[in-house]
Amino acid sequence: MLTRAGADDITPPAGLMLVAGGSVQGYGKAGRTRAVIGGLIVSTFATLSILPSLYVILQSGASTKSPSLNPMDPASRYYDPK
Repeated sequence: MLTRAGADDITPPAGLMLVAGGSVQGYGKAGRTRAVIGGLIVSTFATLSILPSLYVILQSGASTKSPSLNPMDPASRYYDPK
Protein backbone atom coordinates (compact mmCIF):
# COMPACT_ATOMS: atom_id res chain seq x y z
CA MET A 1 0.00 0.00 0.00
CA LEU A 2 1.28 3.44 -0.93
CA THR A 3 1.42 5.58 2.17
CA ARG A 4 4.07 8.15 1.35
CA ALA A 5 4.96 9.97 -1.83
CA GLY A 6 7.47 12.68 -2.49
CA ALA A 7 11.24 12.44 -2.52
CA ASP A 8 11.20 8.67 -3.07
CA ASP A 9 9.37 9.17 -6.37
CA ILE A 10 12.19 11.25 -7.87
CA THR A 11 15.03 9.00 -6.73
CA PRO A 12 15.20 6.60 -9.74
CA PRO A 13 15.14 9.32 -12.44
CA ALA A 14 17.60 11.42 -10.47
CA GLY A 15 19.89 8.41 -10.09
CA LEU A 16 19.79 7.75 -13.82
CA MET A 17 20.71 11.34 -14.54
CA LEU A 18 23.64 11.25 -12.10
CA VAL A 19 25.01 8.03 -13.57
CA ALA A 20 24.53 9.24 -17.16
CA GLY A 21 26.32 12.48 -16.37
CA GLY A 22 29.27 10.67 -14.86
CA SER A 23 28.77 12.19 -11.40
CA VAL A 24 28.97 8.82 -9.71
CA GLN A 25 32.60 7.73 -9.39
CA GLY A 26 33.53 4.12 -10.04
CA TYR A 27 30.22 3.26 -11.61
CA GLY A 28 30.99 1.98 -15.11
CA LYS A 29 27.48 1.83 -16.53
CA ALA A 30 27.14 5.35 -17.90
CA GLY A 31 26.78 4.08 -21.49
CA ARG A 32 23.94 1.74 -20.60
CA THR A 33 22.26 4.48 -18.59
CA ARG A 34 22.48 6.88 -21.52
CA ALA A 35 20.92 4.22 -23.73
CA VAL A 36 18.05 3.75 -21.28
CA ILE A 37 17.42 7.50 -21.04
CA GLY A 38 17.61 7.83 -24.83
CA GLY A 39 15.16 4.97 -25.25
CA LEU A 40 12.74 6.57 -22.82
CA ILE A 41 12.94 9.89 -24.64
CA VAL A 42 12.49 8.34 -28.09
CA SER A 43 9.61 6.10 -27.01
CA THR A 44 7.85 9.02 -25.31
CA PHE A 45 8.26 11.17 -28.43
CA ALA A 46 6.94 8.35 -30.62
CA THR A 47 3.96 7.74 -28.35
CA LEU A 48 2.98 11.39 -28.15
CA SER A 49 3.59 12.50 -31.75
CA ILE A 50 4.39 9.85 -34.35
CA LEU A 51 1.79 7.22 -33.44
CA PRO A 52 -1.16 9.66 -33.28
CA SER A 53 -0.06 11.12 -36.62
CA LEU A 54 0.00 7.66 -38.20
CA TYR A 55 -3.44 6.95 -36.74
CA VAL A 56 -4.85 10.14 -38.29
CA ILE A 57 -3.31 9.30 -41.68
CA LEU A 58 -4.62 5.72 -41.64
CA GLN A 59 -8.10 6.75 -40.48
CA SER A 60 -8.48 9.63 -42.95
CA GLY A 61 -10.24 7.41 -45.46
CA ALA A 62 -12.51 5.74 -42.92
CA SER A 63 -16.19 6.47 -42.80
CA THR A 64 -17.33 8.93 -40.18
CA LYS A 65 -20.85 7.53 -40.23
CA SER A 66 -21.53 5.52 -37.12
CA PRO A 67 -22.94 2.10 -37.99
CA SER A 68 -26.09 1.28 -36.09
CA LEU A 69 -26.75 -2.35 -35.25
CA ASN A 70 -30.12 -1.61 -33.70
CA PRO A 71 -32.89 -3.34 -35.68
CA MET A 72 -35.36 -0.68 -34.44
CA ASP A 73 -33.32 2.19 -35.96
CA PRO A 74 -34.55 3.17 -39.44
CA ALA A 75 -31.03 4.33 -40.42
CA SER A 76 -29.58 0.89 -39.67
CA ARG A 77 -28.96 -1.61 -42.43
CA TYR A 78 -30.38 -4.20 -40.04
CA TYR A 79 -33.71 -2.33 -39.78
CA ASP A 80 -36.63 -4.70 -39.60
CA PRO A 81 -39.91 -2.87 -40.32
CA LYS A 82 -42.35 -5.27 -38.67
